[in-house]
Amino acid sequence: MESNTASSRRIKKTVYSKYSVLIYFLVFLTLVFIFYRYYDKYRDEKTREIQKGLISVAQLKIHEIDSWRFERIADGRVLRRNVIVPRVTEKILKGIAAKSDIDDILSSFNSFKTVYSYSEIKLIDTTGNILLSDGAGTQISSHVKNLIRRVLI
Repeated sequence: MESNTASSRRIKKTVYSKYSVLIYFLVFLTLVFIFYRYYDKYRDEKTREIQKGLISVAQLKIHEIDSWRFERIADGRVLRRNVIVPRVTEKILKGIAAKSDIDDILSSFNSFKTVYSYSEIKLIDTTGNILLSDGAGTQISSHVKNLIRRVLI
């Protein structure tokens, strides 16, 4: 009878051990599933958060570029409304500008640079050739010349 009881205990231990391994395995799979779902939701949330941040930065840059462009257009309007600039520009284009005319427009350019914090001002024709410069630079790149032609013509 003792051997029967010992045998019965071994069978119970084996069955218990098989069930405990199965239970541990199921608990492990459940935890893996839970952690994967948590990671997946966390990744999706972080992706949405980063996308929102990038969209905000892009919209801010678009607004800054628009503001910069409108400011440059307004600066051009100020120059165009200046009494000296249109009159002397016309004389320069006709080739009849006197030294005093050139000095007047350069004086206007320097005042404009001081007030609006420009580094250089150039008077150019529609093909991108420099008609008058404040001396800061004497070259215009071919890329800028092409852009000028596209915008002005």
